Formats: sequence, C-alpha cells, structure tokens
Amino acid sequence: MRLPFAAFIITALSFCPVLAQTQTRQGGAANAAADCDRLAASPYDNSRPAGVPGVQPDKIDAKAAIPACEAALKAAPNDHRMMFQLGRAYGADNNYDAAFKQYSAAHARGDINATVNLGALYVTGRGVTKDESESVRLMRMAADQGHPVGAYNLAGDYEAGRGGLTKDDIQALRLYRIAAAQGLPAGSNSVGLFYETGRGGLAKDDNQALQYYKRGADRGFAASQYNLARFIEAGRGGLAKDDVEALRFYQLAANQNHGLAQNSVGIFEHAGRGGLTRDDVEAARLYKLAADKGVVAGQNNLGAFYETGSGGLAKDDTEALRLYKLAADKNYAAAQNNIGRFNETARGGLTKDETSAARYYKLAADQGLAAAQYNLGRFAESGRGGVPQDNNEAARLYKLAADQGNQSAQKALQQLDTRLAQNTPRATVPVPTTGTPAPPPTTAKQVTPLPATPAPQSTRVAERRVALVIGNAAYQTVPMLTNTKNDARGVADSFRALGFNVVQVVADVGRSALIAALSDFERQADNADWAAVYYAGHGMEVDGVNYLVPVDARLRDDRDVQDEAISVNRVLDAIANAKKLRLVMLDACRDNPFLTNMRRSIASRSINRGLAAIEPVGATLVVFAAKDGQTASDGAGDHSPFTGSLIRRMQEPGVEINKLFRLVTGDVLKATDNQQRPFVYGSLPGEEDYFFKPK
Repeated sequence: MRLPFAAFIITALSFCPVLAQTQTRQGGAANAAADCDRLAASPYDNSRPAGVPGVQPDKIDAKAAIPACEAALKAAPNDHRMMFQLGRAYGADNNYDAAFKQYSAAHARGDINATVNLGALYVTGRGVTKDESESVRLMRMAADQGHPVGAYNLAGDYEAGRGGLTKDDIQALRLYRIAAAQGLPAGSNSVGLFYETGRGGLAKDDNQALQYYKRGADRGFAASQYNLARFIEAGRGGLAKDDVEALRFYQLAANQNHGLAQNSVGIFEHAGRGGLTRDDVEAARLYKLAADKGVVAGQNNLGAFYETGSGGLAKDDTEALRLYKLAADKNYAAAQNNIGRFNETARGGLTKDETSAARYYKLAADQGLAAAQYNLGRFAESGRGGVPQDNNEAARLYKLAADQGNQSAQKALQQLDTRLAQNTPRATVPVPTTGTPAPPPTTAKQVTPLPATPAPQSTRVAERRVALVIGNAAYQTVPMLTNTKNDARGVADSFRALGFNVVQVVADVGRSALIAALSDFERQADNADWAAVYYAGHGMEVDGVNYLVPVDARLRDDRDVQDEAISVNRVLDAIANAKKLRLVMLDACRDNPFLTNMRRSIASRSINRGLAAIEPVGATLVVFAAKDGQTASDGAGDHSPFTGSLIRRMQEPGVEINKLFRLVTGDVLKATDNQQRPFVYGSLPGEEDYFFKPK
C-alpha cells in the first residue's frame, strides 16, 4: 500500500548544541544570597549550598532572579558565585552584554562555572565578538579542572574541528566519555551517537548505543529520549518493536520542544500509530513546530499538508513550494523530489520546466529516494527534461525503486520489460500526483540504492564508484564566474557515462548547503571503492590551509574564512573511508576577488593567490587545476582549460589515471601558453592500476 503523501523523516540522529551553565535551584531563603541561590544557581556548581538542586535555563525567572542576585552581589561585591549567578539571570533575560561582564568578573576570581559560560558566549558571539579560539581555550581550562560541561563542549570543538583544532573524533569521544562518567546526559547521548555510527575508533554497536541513550533518557535529556524512541520504533539494540513505547519517548522529547521529536509525533498522529486515533490537525500543529525550528522533515511534511489541504489547512501550492524549497536547500531528498513534481506539472506558480524537474529528481535519486528514482526513470524512458532516452537506464532506476517497495516502479518495470519483449510502443507512465513515499522515520539516513545489473552497453565496472560534483558561479558579493556550472555539468555527465553508481550534483551552494552535501556524500563514500569530488568555483589559501568558498561568503576579515568557507580537509574527511581510491579535483585556483577588500587582523598572516601545496595520505590524489601559488583561467570557451581537457581525457579507454593527469597537464600548458600548470598531490599504491575507462 502506498504511504501517505508526506515524505517522512529519514535523517534521524539528534545532536546537541554547546551547553551553557544556566540551570537553577529550588528552595527558599529570606536573605538575598539565598534567593539568588534559589533562583539562579547551577547544578554543576560544587560551591552551591547543600539542598539547592538547580533549575534548567528555560525555567529561570529572570524578573525575580536579577534583582535578587543584584542585591546579593551588592551585599557581597567579591562573591564570585553571586557574579556567576547574576550572569545567568541576565542571560535568561537575553542581556548578553551584562552576562558577559558578570561571567568575566567571576572567571577572573577563579569561578570555573563562569569560565564555561564565558566560553559559550565567545563561541556564539553573544555579548562579545565571536572568537572560537578563545572559546576553546576557556573550555580546555574548564575540562582540565574536571568540569563535565567544559569537557562536553571541548569534545564538540574537536568533533567539528572548531577554534583552530584539527577535527579529531577520537579526542572528542574521550571527552564525551568524561562528561558522561560525571553524569552529564548530553555526554551520554553523544557517546551513544558515536557507537551508533561507528566513529571515534569504535565499531558500530547498537547495543552499546542503546545503553548510553537510556542513561541520557533516564535523566530527562530530550535528545536521548528521541534517540531511544527511534531504537524502540525500529526494534534496534535487541529491543522489540513497540510503537506505543516509542511514542511515549517521542512525546517526552517533544514536550521539551525537541523539533525532530515533534515531527515524529506528528507522523504518529497522521498515521494513527502508537494507540493514537488519526488526527491530522494535531499532526499539522506538530509539523509546524518542527518546521519553525528548521527541521527539514517537518518543513517537507508541512508542505505536503498545504499541498493536499490536510490538517485543517487550506490548499496552498505556493506555501507548499516555499516549504519544500527550505528543505531542498538543505539537500533533503523528499523535498527535492516534490519540487521536481511541481516543476513538471507547473504548480505553485512555477512555469512547466522539465529540465529543472529532471535536475531535482536526479538530486533526490542520487540519495536513494525510491520515488525520485521512479520519476527519473520515467524521464529516461521517454527522453524528457534533457535526460537521454535510454531504456536500460530507465529499467535500472525502476529496479532501484522497485527493490525498495515502490509499487509505481514495480508496475513500470513490468510494463517496460513487456514492451521491450514484444517490441510495442511505449505507454505513458504517469507522474505521481500524491507526493513522495519515503522510508519510515526510524532510519538514521536515506536508503542507499542497491547496485543494479549493468546494461549490456554500459561501461560500468564491478567496483562501486561515487562522485560529488560542485559548481559555484553566482557569488553574492563578487562577480559571477562564467564557466563553473558548465564545467560541473560536463564532469557530472562524464562520470555518469563512465558508469559511476552515484553522481551527486550541487550548484551555487552556500556554506550550510555545501556542508549538508558533503555530509550526505560521505555516507555514499563509506560504502564505495572509488569516491571522487570535483569542485569548480573560488578557492583560497590562508596560513597554508586551503578553502572552498561558498556563494554566500562575504570574507570581509581574514578571521571570517574559518566561519564562512569550507576547508579542503573537510572534503578529504568526506571520502576518507572509500576502499580503493579517493580523488579530489579542484578547479578552484582562480584569482581571488575577495582579497581586495579583505582586512587582515594579523599583519603577518599569509593569504596568497591560488592554493597551497597539500600532502594527502593513503590512496588519495588531490588535483589542482593550477600548481600551488598559481591561478587558473576560467576559459573563453564552454569549459575552463583544465576541465575541458579532463572531460575529454576521462573518456579515453585504457589510460591509467596517473598518465591521464599527465596528459591533462600537457593539454593545459599548451592551451595557456605555459601560463597554467595543473598539479597532482599524493600517490597511489604500486600494485594496482586505476582506470576511469578500462579497455
């Protein structure tokens, strides 16, 4: 039976933000200090009076706490605990300037709780200029003194590679364990996530993950309650599937304003699961709560309700499209498929555009979404939207979707097989009018398509090969690049012609969308033999570190680079688990227009034209369109000199990859009158040859 219209949550892991020490106590006292303790103390402050437990940050009554703590500090002007608690009260009132002043004073007097909250202000830029390096310094100081929240936040810095730290999951896990051992539920939740995803040197272990989620859930931590609910719903970690118990934990988390949990309860309300009577009005309310928090599944599901007029909402294709776009911009496959439908059928104020429809279907299909694989198969069968007519490709896509239980694809595959066997004309394959069926919300990521049997004329090899292609042209603060999107399309088409199993393409992406694309692609790379990333756009080097520049970067200050650009190391991390070959090709050495107006915060800081030399390890090649320190031409024709040669050379059979890039270098030198020399960094094992296209 076809699932209801809405494409339900696929991405399910719940992560936690930086924690600040803003939790208060109960109790009562007649004097000001006791009132300040009662209203604004932290449960992690070991100097607090006995019997004062503390209250969560959203429970602080700022109107009562501020005067009480001001009076207490006036009576004892050197009491660092009163300073810290007054800072917490100001923070609850969103007066971060005043909070920063109090935390700074308390930190100067050795209050380690104030040290943690001061670090939280530096990392968020509230009440002070944002400075992630200073935040790391303060969190390390707190962690070294055994503070659980300091350890947790420092772990997050290592996990994200923030504040000048090298990304290091092993260090992150060590610190999360320290926080968990001291009873911090967020620490337990993070250790559970590492076990679930097999990170930090751990083997994937649902049983261990479950135990840590239970610890966090037992302490009322919403993210852990949500993750425990996922395990109960899916029957993971040795648990029996139980919708009623799963719903109970989803509701506990949703009641704490957890967006992913609100979306999941909405799914249960819409489906009448877990003992509930179907209630689309309540589902719509919950989807909106989740959507307003930026939860992509909630945005997509609320869009589906507007499209169908469900849950008491008036039908509104324009609002549905707006919500789908919000989710699609974060690379959410179900929303991309829905935008494809709207382009194909001219809905939501759009003009019919089958080329755009095909592009969106492709984005979603490459992430393994069955409905999109079916829709792209329709286009391949009929040769629409710029997709070449190819019955074998249509059959492959239908099979991928059919193997996931998509009934439309199963029927289309059967009809196609029959038609080819009887050599009869093609029947019309209908566009779905009811939206996107999707996997249940218990999966931690979107389903990876199963490899199909290759068509007889395909050049596909037995290895699993995947590629991410990025083309940035429409920069918001500097002139547009001419050829980058053409270059990206040409490379993507080449990868497809070479039989790559997945070719994920993104264009004109901002920082958040680029991070999302890398995160999604690394799931594909984890199961691949070859993983390739091609990037065309602006790049730059600062202090020897190479960065890709998203289209929304402003880069007014050299310190903005870490916040607004993406390190090439992040790209290498995304493909690190590919088994045989890891390949990064950067046509990103174009002359950097941001340098003209970029202010240097440190006079000696190196910001150079072109990119810096890099030394990848293992079976990894990093290919620059121009050698370190040089800049690359955007080209006067359809492609840049580097990419034009690359596209042509990749299609030549029997050319080993090292020779291929030597040939590309020769082509570019000739085309640019020896002004631009591509360069390959890294080396490959000698016992095996590597071919894009074997003989």
